[in-house]
Amino acid sequence: MSAGVGQLARALAPPGPRRSAWPWLAAVGFLAAAALLGWAAVASGEEPLGVVFPALAGLGLFLVASFGASAFGRAVTGHAWRAPVAAGPLVLWAAGVGWLAWGGAGASGWTVAAQATLWGAALLAVAGTARTPLSQKAVAVRKRFAAARRHFQRELRRPEPRLQEAWIPYLLAFGLGPDLDRWLRVHGAASALAAGASPGGGTGPGSWSGGGGRFAGGGVSGTWAALGSLAAAVPTPSSSSGSGGGSSSGGGGGGGW
Repeated sequence: MSAGVGQLARALAPPGPRRSAWPWLAAVGFLAAAALLGWAAVASGEEPLGVVFPALAGLGLFLVASFGASAFGRAVTGHAWRAPVAAGPLVLWAAGVGWLAWGGAGASGWTVAAQATLWGAALLAVAGTARTPLSQKAVAVRKRFAAARRHFQRELRRPEPRLQEAWIPYLLAFGLGPDLDRWLRVHGAASALAAGASPGGGTGPGSWSGGGGRFAGGGVSGTWAALGSLAAAVPTPSSSSGSGGGSSSGGGGGGGW
């Protein structure tokens, strides 16, 4: 979602309590234990490269998992792709440790213990990163804004969206300027012809013409308080969707940021 809407969400809902640092502290402890076990493996006669290479491969998987965990922790909707990115590398890494434990590459027990402990450190770090810093109220506010944005985005795919001209600044505030421009390119000409053929040749206060290009590339002119009121009129993602002429009813989350 756009940065402006994210700022509004933060203003309407205070941040949650500080997250406990215990997962990262525990991860540091596991990491130190893994280093000691690796040193013991080398001291017992294990080839150093046989200890270092699996650790470097695990580091690469950890970086990918951390990226997915960070995205998961920041998002309040649309977790479908984020969770596998965070969990998948850890599962693959666990399979590699299991292969070593079953005698793969002739690894010694010290090496297997070092890799398993290193994997535990990564698991704790990823779990700590995946926790959301948002309060329950902040999550609810952001989900409502995400539901409103997705509803307006769906409407802008329709030839005759159930929108009003007065809402255009709010659509821009939701970062839907490209969607509005796309609607004007595809349906704007037909809408103008229909308006010209209507009695009186004009548009009423509740009609929609996409702004006629007046707002293309423009900024946001509505107040943030009004945007909050508009989003509040849209049901939460768990609510059943419904529609009425020109109303903003319609649920559905999934546009989180």
